[in-house]
Amino acid sequence: MAAKMCIRCNHALAEEAKFCGECAVSQDTSILCKNCSRSIPWDAKFCFYCGQKTEQVEKTSNKTETDVITSVGKPASVAVLEMPVSKAASEKKILAALLLALFFGGFGAHRFYVGKTDSGGGMVALTILSLVGIELSPAIFVGIFVWVIIDIINIIVGNFEDKWSLKLLKWV
Repeated sequence: MAAKMCIRCNHALAEEAKFCGECAVSQDTSILCKNCSRSIPWDAKFCFYCGQKTEQVEKTSNKTETDVITSVGKPASVAVLEMPVSKAASEKKILAALLLALFFGGFGAHRFYVGKTDSGGGMVALTILSLVGIELSPAIFVGIFVWVIIDIINIIVGNFEDKWSLKLLKWV
């Protein structure tokens, strides 16, 4: 019986190993969908999330040496490494965040939408403080206004992130 080998460096591994001790690569044989950047099984014919057809992947025996091969002959781990992590996109939509920021930005609605409840709560608290009439009200109001404008710009140009640091890349 062949020992389990690392999918990247062919280092011998214990059967239950999740990572290679030599090169620190995860032994998960999932791949990333090129359309939505979600993790799917390496042998999937299409992405379960977006329906995009995947590249055909072949496998011989049970993960010994470099037996996971893509249609272009590269190990699947190399194909995954070629896709930058920053390509992962949030499930949240740009249009929804933008509309919430435009109409309810002072109350942090767009931040609550993407899961940033701490900063959303801070925006609510500061907005309420500026509305009750403390002596710093104008400064707080201007600060909230600038914060919302910066968030709106970041949403439009695609730099706004959800609480998992995934960028909002889909408009609808």
